[in-house]
Amino acid sequence: MKIASLLRLTFAAFALGTCSALFAGQEALAAAIQQSRNETILTHNELAANLKALNALVSQKEGDLRPAYTAFTASLKGTREAAERTTKRVAAVQGEGEKHFSTWQSEIETINDKGIRDRALKRLASARQNWNDAAAALQEATTQFPALLGYLADIEKALSYDLTLDGVKSVKGAAQSANDTFGRIQSLTQKAVGDLDELTAAMSSTIKS
Repeated sequence: MKIASLLRLTFAAFALGTCSALFAGQEALAAAIQQSRNETILTHNELAANLKALNALVSQKEGDLRPAYTAFTASLKGTREAAERTTKRVAAVQGEGEKHFSTWQSEIETINDKGIRDRALKRLASARQNWNDAAAALQEATTQFPALLGYLADIEKALSYDLTLDGVKSVKGAAQSANDTFGRIQSLTQKAVGDLDELTAAMSSTIKS
């Protein structure tokens, strides 16, 4: 009786360990997706706040320009940090994806039934495509950062000694170029988030009605 109970406990522990190992890969991928999504949204919000401050400055028609300029330069720090953070993140995204999807593929290739294996490989290919699309959008977004940061830095310098109505008028062209560049970054980050959300839904173990 004691031996039978011990065997049952041993089997239960083994089964629990096996399930934990199986779910670990899915949970690690889900965590990587969520981290990429959160950081992408954070970057977008930092840039949006900086452009909002810039637009408030260049559209001001009367009153003291200093508070608006201070708000712009203060938020510029967040933009620079967001650009640096996202550039580093993009460099890691491809490696993380390859790690997760290669492990997943290795597991699928051990499936004996051809039908199950083929369908599993198709699911893997779809998930990998979502990840790669998001990574590509983020990569393209980072190529826009130097231009955006350049416009913003030039505006900051130009106004540091000429914070006047005419000085502000002189940087309106650069401000428009910064907004145009941000628009391209915004489209790319939104695409990346959409791809990651699609992947999250596809990989979720929770069935929604």
